[in-house]
Amino acid sequence: MRFYSSYTNRRGTDCGAAPRDGSAVHTRGWNAGVRVYPGADEGTGADEFAVFMTTGSHGAGGHDVCIGTVQDTPAGPVFIPAGAQAAE
Repeated sequence: MRFYSSYTNRRGTDCGAAPRDGSAVHTRGWNAGVRVYPGADEGTGADEFAVFMTTGSHGAGGHDVCIGTVQDTPAGPVFIPAGAQAAE
């Protein structure tokens, strides 16, 4: 599997698993959260993560909003805000 998810529990132990294709990680509080979808750039095959702001566990009738992507570049990972053009 290309991607691996992990978290640290309250005892300080790292736990993890390889997610299935199309899976996302959703970390949330009551009214706010973040959802991350792993993937690969269609042109280069480089790692790419879409990052969404969510309404959390409570929901409150909201919807997910894409806030940007994390892209793997030759210089290392870079966050590209939604609507911004990636640097070449």
